[in-house]
Amino acid sequence: MSQDFWPLKIALFDYIINSYMDSVDPKFMAKPEEEEGQEDEEAAENTDDNSDVGVLLKLIEIINKDFEDYLADEVRRTKLQYPNSKKFPMKTLNEKYIFESTLDFIKATLKRKTYDVGSVELKFYVLAKNVAALFYHTQDKRNKIKALELLKYIFESDRHAKYLDNVKHPAKKGRQNKEVLEELN
Repeated sequence: MSQDFWPLKIALFDYIINSYMDSVDPKFMAKPEEEEGQEDEEAAENTDDNSDVGVLLKLIEIINKDFEDYLADEVRRTKLQYPNSKKFPMKTLNEKYIFESTLDFIKATLKRKTYDVGSVELKFYVLAKNVAALFYHTQDKRNKIKALELLKYIFESDRHAKYLDNVKHPAKKGRQNKEVLEELN
């Protein structure tokens, strides 16, 4: 099961953020060049699965699946024992992966994402809906703050606010965000 790989996923997403998302390479995640006679949306939909955007979309699919598993409480109630005899509950590792690695990855991705990716843009709508659900699902205050900060970033962004149009989320409250954050602290 995918839960057995939380430590590996944490390391991989942190590596991807540090190595690629924070890259200054202007070609990374750049809009694919249009071929003659091809429209913008058509060019975006024809992204090669091995392109930066194609790989990104696969990662978004993985994250959405992991979010849905977490929200459905499909995390096994086992513990992982490290070589130094320390034991960590899978739920703890899962939450570290969900609320630390993936939320940071999503924010870094949205900062780099400068154009619509055609019909697969729907994945970002599902992602935003899942982040809002994470806010309401978790009981840990730090995790709520992380989810709220990402929701606030999406909601206040001109390019990405559309992902939250039909989603109930706390970032819509505007002025009350400070009060929510103060209440969580």
